[in-house]
Amino acid sequence: MSVYSNQIKAYDLIQKRFQTQGFCGAMIILKFIQCSINKNKIMNTKFKIQENQYIRPYHQFMSFEPFRMSELYNDSLSYYGYVGVAMSFIQGDNIAEVGCGDGKILKELATRHPEKFFEGFDLSNRAILFAKAFGAGLNIKFYDEDFSQGDTLYDTIFCIETLEHISDEDMISFVNSLYKRLKSKGRLIITVPSENLKLISKHYRHYNTEILEKNLKQFLNIKYLYVDSNKGFWLRRILANRLFILNNRFLIDFVLNIYKKKYMYARERDCAHIVGVFTK
Repeated sequence: MSVYSNQIKAYDLIQKRFQTQGFCGAMIILKFIQCSINKNKIMNTKFKIQENQYIRPYHQFMSFEPFRMSELYNDSLSYYGYVGVAMSFIQGDNIAEVGCGDGKILKELATRHPEKFFEGFDLSNRAILFAKAFGAGLNIKFYDEDFSQGDTLYDTIFCIETLEHISDEDMISFVNSLYKRLKSKGRLIITVPSENLKLISKHYRHYNTEILEKNLKQFLNIKYLYVDSNKGFWLRRILANRLFILNNRFLIDFVLNIYKKKYMYARERDCAHIVGVFTK
């Protein structure tokens, strides 16, 4: 029998016992078991694929300002595009990121906005250990916890390349937790891979705006931006390919300027990523 099945049975048994006998501390124990059940439910095969990629904090190997990339993360140009656009919509002083991974985005935001407070959540303990190491000394706290179990409200919640990792059966409860933890008029900022990209094994789905609106129908004032044109594929190959990684800063800046002028923004039919800004 799986650990998950045993946790379900233990939860049901303790719940029935405390309903009849009312022992002190029942809610604390039940909440602990429920958190454990939620975490193990999500840690499935697709999660493990992502977890195994965190043998190193690969997002941390690129920089935004100035833009530089590494042979350890050759998708840096795309990341620069959709993450850079998403970060520009930050509002308020209390910020969270759900699915923060190795903490690169919050590290960048905390460096730019030392007056704000940031919290990052991810179910991967390995990723959170990296995040804590790279975010040391900054105004950020990181947690390897289920975001749905807290009650702090946020002005902005980032959910960057995370929805595609959530199963269909968990999607409603996941989105409800994002909605619940936003302040009134709070802003949810999401990026997802476009359906123009081939579906990969660690993702449940790729997106168009119709699917996004179906998943996030309780939000208002939706704004979409289509980012990282597939027509700029050749630029990414100039920066990184099987033969070399471009490391001349003048050439990198030249390529980046072309990308920003011609390929950073796109139309829905040829974008690689969708940025969505949702208001509660």
